Amino acid sequence: MLSAIREIGRLVVEQVINPAQSSGGKIITIVLDEANAALQEVGIEDFDPEKANRYLHTDRGSKGNAPAPFAPLTEAKKTLNKIRTWLSGCEKVIPKTAADCDLVNTINRALGLDDPILKAVDAAAGLLQKKDRKFLTVKLEGGKTFLGDYEVFRKAVAYFADRKAEKSCSTGCACSICGKIQEKVSARTLVYGFDTDDKPGFIAGGFDKTQNWRNIPVCSECRTFLTQGRKFIDSRLNFKFYGLNHCLIPQLLVGNADVLEDIINILSDSHKSVSLRHRIKRRLTDDENEILEFLSGSKDNMTLNFLFLQKSKSAERITLLIEDVFPSRIRAIFEARDHVDSVFSETYNFGKIRTFFSKSDPEKRSNDLNKYFLEIVDAVFRGKWIDFSFLTRFHMDVIRRGLVKDEYFAFRVGSVNLTV
Repeated sequence: MLSAIREIGRLVVEQVINPAQSSGGKIITIVLDEANAALQEVGIEDFDPEKANRYLHTDRGSKGNAPAPFAPLTEAKKTLNKIRTWLSGCEKVIPKTAADCDLVNTINRALGLDDPILKAVDAAAGLLQKKDRKFLTVKLEGGKTFLGDYEVFRKAVAYFADRKAEKSCSTGCACSICGKIQEKVSARTLVYGFDTDDKPGFIAGGFDKTQNWRNIPVCSECRTFLTQGRKFIDSRLNFKFYGLNHCLIPQLLVGNADVLEDIINILSDSHKSVSLRHRIKRRLTDDENEILEFLSGSKDNMTLNFLFLQKSKSAERITLLIEDVFPSRIRAIFEARDHVDSVFSETYNFGKIRTFFSKSDPEKRSNDLNKYFLEIVDAVFRGKWIDFSFLTRFHMDVIRRGLVKDEYFAFRVGSVNLTV
């Protein structure tokens, strides 16, 4: 799966496919004068995804209280302090050239006179709607340049990104993603939250954190591709599945790489996706953006990976990973669905199964049967047998509750017929 994400990230970095869409927002810019020595003005502009590198914008780097050169605006003083702290950190890691040190020191002194800056930022934020996403950053040379236009700040971003991973690293070893011998590999992908080193069971080398790189040795290039791939997948290849979210990750097996590029471009292009939605008549889920019928027409020179993630704050846990599903398997599922539809004259989808595998008790606040529901989904896509008695137990629980409460449950009996 990680190699598939890397390949998607590579296509994004090399601009073979359109980069991830941004959810937009407004940027409040602290514009310094030509000499970067004093505040010139505070401006407002639209977030432009094509300038993300100039902003030095990274989703992970701007969360929480972490110092960042481009940060979501919460309170003006706190957000400005995040930027100043990040710039102060740059002073410690940049090469000690006079020009670079001069630049960083001048900017820091200008931002240190924060009273007029904070008043202007608050005034600018007051002009925006509450629903707008707001970011804060600094523009230099009278508004001509962003921090990302300077090599010294780009190097600082790369340094901070690699510093955490390099707590455990090695030289002259193979990267587990690209398979090549690299000058340096380090621990963790830093892309998904389930890749951690804070529990003894996750650490190779006798529970020694310094040997953690042996678990998933990753080179810096692959880490960059993985980061861009994750961002693209989250924004373009993320779908709903009856209260659950899953990512659809295509992976090329053999043949021309153009096949993968074409499919990803179609899925990620908003205009093509809208046209595709109108053409697709059969769906297995409740997501109007579902494109499984489209993919079922592809050749078996690629596979599909379905990744279900459960997020809790900064932690992430894989609830289900279905790997190596061929388009021909998707076609077989649709053919079986068509047969059921013709027999019962009713449209079938996974919602019929979800009817019985959501909550063991209607009074519960959350769906406690997700595990069983995902086991059935996994069995369907992999072509595994499902125990009939396992299904009927949950069917009867729902029907029995309806009978006791004198509810109309005939439609649930119909769902049982469709399910079995």
